[in-house]
Amino acid sequence: MNTRWLATLFLFRHVGTPYKWGGNNPLEGMDCSGFAIEFLNSFYSRIGDTTANGLRNIFLADKVDTPDLGSLIFFGKNGKATHVAIALNESLMVEAGGGGSKTKTLEDAAEQGAYVRVRPISRRSDLMGYYHPKYRWD
Repeated sequence: MNTRWLATLFLFRHVGTPYKWGGNNPLEGMDCSGFAIEFLNSFYSRIGDTTANGLRNIFLADKVDTPDLGSLIFFGKNGKATHVAIALNESLMVEAGGGGSKTKTLEDAAEQGAYVRVRPISRRSDLMGYYHPKYRWD
């Protein structure tokens, strides 16, 4: 089966998963780095638990000018990534977002509208850059 197709299916399968601060379990909720690590563990290599900024530090050498399926998109300021998403293409990303440090339960996520969702990359103004790990389909 085509790995790019499986990666796309993975991303869409998680749309609607609740956001949970510090979460890394698709059944209980995930934050942005938990979601990205789940994706990386499935299609790249095992990555331990880390933050958005920790992920950026791992992939600094993989910076690209234009995102493609699976590119990690980092957002933040002052040189520190505070959010990570995964590119579907040049203009769309899948992110676990809408929550924050106070989003700790499924009820919090529902109340805040915090979940894994598809959004335009341009929706955020704090873009730091695109990084594309060497996936199995590359």
